[in-house]
Amino acid sequence: MTTPHQTVDRVGGWLSLVCAIHCAVVPLAVLLAALGLPVISLGLFDDPRFELGFSIAAVILAAVSLGLGVRGGADRRPMLVGFALGLVLIVGSHLTPGPEWFSHLILVGGALTVAYTHRRSLRSRSCCDDPGAPAPLLP
Repeated sequence: MTTPHQTVDRVGGWLSLVCAIHCAVVPLAVLLAALGLPVISLGLFDDPRFELGFSIAAVILAAVSLGLGVRGGADRRPMLVGFALGLVLIVGSHLTPGPEWFSHLILVGGALTVAYTHRRSLRSRSCCDDPGAPAPLLP
């Protein structure tokens, strides 16, 4: 049976991974377009509201994951460090002066850090009777 904490970590991990892919695809597509190669329209992908939505979702899901973990009595300090680092990178990427590709690189790093931390949090929780059994990423 899947616990709410495992569900939050699965959703958060997948959304963070999609966010990282999204943030990596935009600069790559811009580069390909600059080289004269055909590229799909970037209207949806280059929308700041799309990035803001991913950033807000990352903050909410990280907070819920930490809250459920603390309520469950687990030592959440390692997860707190991972989520804090990832969220600082995500927020910092929006405040970074310089070229846009650099801020996208920082954003990808932050999203991957949050995805990895969700994965570690999910694996630290047991889904079965065996306390050492890691929870699967997919149901």
